[in-house]
Amino acid sequence: MPEHLASGGFPLFPALPRELQDYIWDVAARPFPGDRYLHALYAVDFWFNLAEGAETIRGDALRFGPDGSLTKQSYGLFVPWDDPARGLNTSAYRAIGGLWTACRGSRRAIERRYPKNEWWSDVPGPESECPHRLAGRGDYFNDPDASHTASYVDRQGRISHITISPQRDVVYFPESTVYSAVDWHYHYAGDHVPLLDMRNPDDDPTRPSFVGMDIALDFEPRWFDWAYDSLVDMIDLFHDECCRTVWLIDRRLRRRQASDLEEKSGSQLSQPVEIELGKMNLSGSSENVQFYSCRHVFTEVKENDQHLWEIEGEHHDKSIFTFFPGLAVQHNGRLRGIEKSERLRVLACEINHGSTFDP
Repeated sequence: MPEHLASGGFPLFPALPRELQDYIWDVAARPFPGDRYLHALYAVDFWFNLAEGAETIRGDALRFGPDGSLTKQSYGLFVPWDDPARGLNTSAYRAIGGLWTACRGSRRAIERRYPKNEWWSDVPGPESECPHRLAGRGDYFNDPDASHTASYVDRQGRISHITISPQRDVVYFPESTVYSAVDWHYHYAGDHVPLLDMRNPDDDPTRPSFVGMDIALDFEPRWFDWAYDSLVDMIDLFHDECCRTVWLIDRRLRRRQASDLEEKSGSQLSQPVEIELGKMNLSGSSENVQFYSCRHVFTEVKENDQHLWEIEGEHHDKSIFTFFPGLAVQHNGRLRGIEKSERLRVLACEINHGSTFDP
């Protein structure tokens, strides 16, 4: 993202024609070939002290409270820090969030990119850090083109913003905190910050929520032996109660090369295989869903695509698709029927070689 254009890195930029400046900022507002992005957030429950927990969770809290405050005794979301132990935060929001504050031209570009943007935070501050808010939470409820923006204050005291598209993007809860920091069972008792609106027809009318319709989790091979109570609670809440699509990221999956497929089949690639490989390319026109982050592309793997992938690492002889029937019968069948659900899906993680953004 060319924030340096507005900060002296390219001193001739202001002298460029206005149309060319706008074009450059518009390109920066669409940093990836696809329009579906992956955003990592840490989640915490109401037992967590939002005001004092940044060092514990290693992240900055999104400020959903009045006047940009941190709501006490509430579920919360944190923007992960770059961390030596956990690695870089390569979320897509890092490629576009700075456009809100880089300069007026960049702000106009991201407003063009997200014309139906809801502000979920009202942190006070100068216009250079806190753009004018044209819409608030719920103003574009259920609109397929809506976007949500929330704010946080980083360790240097700067106000920053993240933007997600709730109908297109996926929110990823990293394994490192999703179990230790959240007791999802208590979400049933009340949600002071509407992270997830309830969409089960048996519940009250739906309400706005910051998190969109797609949620991603890391698949762990140890689940083949037993799915933990916290996992079942979480999937029950996300899939059944909130009617979200749950994506499991299987990091054991590696795309087979054409030569590997030829060797396996004992002949040249057939036309059907070539077509299937084309469906799964990184062009953004794939029939299989793809989500982009700053360094990776997450590609949907369907059960009938398995011959295009190989499994490496732990339990390399077991497909993730064999896990779903077992999940359905564990814990007294709480998730009965989930093995047939179209909202329980699989992603593979690959390096995005076309990305030029370094968070």
